[in-house]
Amino acid sequence: MRRLVRPLGLAVALLATMPVLAADPELSDKEKLDRILRDMQTVKSDLEKLNTVAVQVQATTKDLRELQKRMESLEQAMERLAASRVRVSSSFTPTEPATGTIMVQNRYSVPVTVFVNGQQYPVPSFETRRIAGVPAGNFRYEVQAEGFGVIQPAVPRSLNANETFSIFINPPAAPQLMLVQ
Repeated sequence: MRRLVRPLGLAVALLATMPVLAADPELSDKEKLDRILRDMQTVKSDLEKLNTVAVQVQATTKDLRELQKRMESLEQAMERLAASRVRVSSSFTPTEPATGTIMVQNRYSVPVTVFVNGQQYPVPSFETRRIAGVPAGNFRYEVQAEGFGVIQPAVPRSLNANETFSIFINPPAAPQLMLVQ
């Protein structure tokens, strides 16, 4: 704005001095006219500069208005986004897999090996073995006795969660003697 006021003030000052120059008796008419012509050219130049500055101010004002509109548009878009944003919160409580226990009681006089889902568990003679942490659901077991081989082929069974499934390994029944008469 200062740029705009300075040339205008200069033009007003020159116009105010013109009557003074015309009344100056020491200068010839030609010198007076030359001086007035120079002053007029200076005023004209200053007015052109003033017009240039005015055009620049108008362009800057237009740019500022455009920026203000864009800012308002962005603010509205942000408000719409903030209003449409939904926050979802969830949680997950991990649970341990459901398991059960298999209790193997060996009533045989020889050690046995019990296979549960392919995993072997030795059980000494006349001992009981607890197999914990077996996943609940279907499982297969097989029993082998030392020196006798497979005494119980693979059998499918089901184990419920927190249940104890018992397997009893009994010796074979003694052969019956037949009395012949």
